[in-house]
Amino acid sequence: MPATILIVDDSATMRALVRTALEADAHVAVEAVNGAAALAMLAHTAVDLVITDVLMPEMDGLSLTRALRADARFRAVPILVLTTEATTAVMQYGFGPLGLNRIHAYHFKRNPASGRVLQKSGLAYEGRLRKHVLKDDRFEDLEIYGALSTEWVKPGPRR
Repeated sequence: MPATILIVDDSATMRALVRTALEADAHVAVEAVNGAAALAMLAHTAVDLVITDVLMPEMDGLSLTRALRADARFRAVPILVLTTEATTAVMQYGFGPLGLNRIHAYHFKRNPASGRVLQKSGLAYEGRLRKHVLKDDRFEDLEIYGALSTEWVKPGPRR
């Protein structure tokens, strides 16, 4: 049975990327450009999952997650934080007070420095989505990194 999934991201490109993947699996995708717009949409639209970015204008993804967890109507709705800005602080907050199960991030294969940042933040390399994104008239590979709350260990200080 198809799920209705809310995509919250200020990037039209990211919303389109996620929507395309969801619709390919016969899910219904609805979109909001920030947390405030998502809350307004949720006042009249039931969803089975929220996929949110972190850094957005007006209301960011962490504030949206706090608002959803504080409202009894949305406490059971799963939230997936999908961001290219995954950092140790975001992960610590996500796995701690927000109680997230999984955090993942990705970068273009041609930008290996981003992968090193993700690894230093405690995410593990999980694989590659080959020719997954059309950018500047060519298809690009995405490198995927992720962490589960049960496996994540906060990185220690650098030496």
